[in-house]
Amino acid sequence: MCDFPNVENNVFELEALSAFCEDWNRRIVFLGELSERGRRDEALILCCCYIEAIGTWFTGWERGGKETFAMALLTYAGGDIFSRINPWLLFEEIRRKEDTVKWEIILDKLESAFTGFNATFYPSAEITEACRSALSGEEFTVLDKSIWMGTMANPAYSITKCEGVHNGSATLKGCGEIALDFQLFYPALQRVFEVARRLIMSGKIRVY
Repeated sequence: MCDFPNVENNVFELEALSAFCEDWNRRIVFLGELSERGRRDEALILCCCYIEAIGTWFTGWERGGKETFAMALLTYAGGDIFSRINPWLLFEEIRRKEDTVKWEIILDKLESAFTGFNATFYPSAEITEACRSALSGEEFTVLDKSIWMGTMANPAYSITKCEGVHNGSATLKGCGEIALDFQLFYPALQRVFEVARRLIMSGKIRVY
């Protein structure tokens, strides 16, 4: 994110940005109305598409859709639901990387560190601490860039945009009673958008 100090002094640009944000606000409000009409499957899919789209305002187009979606939730949605980590999901996601050879030492250490954990989602601090204890500082720095892959925000992307199209909701294995449905994602979308709106109107991020 960069500063664009002239925004606050440019009346025309402020009006354009305000109109842009209001248009997006109307779209988000409409999702609530769509859900109330009993069309929650459509509302859910649009909700997740909006989270991904707004995520690009923060990061640009450098990241893939799944990472953009996940990072928007992890960084701006608040709460700890999406940041919970499944250690074995993280392990398997890293193991599937194309450059797995570079990760062999880290994977060996993580496999040992995760032995006492089940394939469920734990508070992020608990898994992060286990990783820190097992790895060197340099190894953890490498892992930290990919740790989002073990969070609930990662599989939520695929599940809601695939199964959700047909079912309107899905239950993610290892999440207990947490349902990945409109009621979970809609408040998250609203929080992500409000952060984006503040940054847009203060000139911290550009959307055009």
